[in-house]
Amino acid sequence: MKQDTSHLFIVISNSYKEGDNVDHSRFFERFYREDSSHNSEKSGYGIGLSMAESIVNLHKGKITADHSNGITYFRVLI
Repeated sequence: MKQDTSHLFIVISNSYKEGDNVDHSRFFERFYREDSSHNSEKSGYGIGLSMAESIVNLHKGKITADHSNGITYFRVLI
């Protein structure tokens, strides 16, 4: 977490081998589940990142996702 006088910048990362072939902009769509491991045997509804985006937008911030070297990064600027 990095903070200056007017903004808060947070980066969260997670390993994700198949991330090179994913449209990361879709991660914030409600109920979107790209990863094939997210099937009916796994719990969850695919709304967490959509909710995070809504909260960030309420605070006039920005949230993005991208992938590099086997790691997916979520960046939040508020």
